[in-house]
Amino acid sequence: MKKRGAPAVSGAVYGKYSGIALCASLFVCGCFMGASAAGALTHESLVEYLSGLSLTDEIGAVSAAVYFSRLLSACKYHIAAVFFGFCVVGVACIPVLAAVRGFFLCFTVSALTRIYGVDGVPLTLAMFATCVTITIPCFFVLSAQSFSSSLALLRTVARGGARGQSPYGARFFSRCAVCVPALAASALIDTLLLPRVIRFVLADFAKLASG
Repeated sequence: MKKRGAPAVSGAVYGKYSGIALCASLFVCGCFMGASAAGALTHESLVEYLSGLSLTDEIGAVSAAVYFSRLLSACKYHIAAVFFGFCVVGVACIPVLAAVRGFFLCFTVSALTRIYGVDGVPLTLAMFATCVTITIPCFFVLSAQSFSSSLALLRTVARGGARGQSPYGARFFSRCAVCVPALAASALIDTLLLPRVIRFVLADFAKLASG
């Protein structure tokens, strides 16, 4: 029995670490592509893009609608990663999702630093502090295990539907359960603190411009 279970266990471990390596590699590639794209666009295009982010919207307004909007924004990539973990196509889609996440993260950061220069560093830190410290690690945890689960499904299909050890064990759902309160806390921080920090930074910009 142990000998039969060993290949399934080793395959799960291989899928887990290969998923981490692949997602991290494509995330970094997406970061470089996002930074390069921001550097290639014109100043006017970047200003138009940043205006679409609505940095000054909902400043000082704290409500359930604002919170759930922040929560959806924080969780959308994580929800997609978990969803693809239940699909055979997740083997291809999850790494692409990681690249897209890295692209838009670095594109926005690069756009802010290009528009505001060194003075835009506090604004960038305010906007992406919780993203980098909370949501990105959660994304890698969920994307790695979802890649492993999707790979296990693909192997099952390749074997003609032969039943094996389920990739959706207690560890799968326990990691999801740990990430849920972390992402909820991240959205709460963005709802309560981010508008105040942005207002403070923009006030400094106004002082510098008037001075």
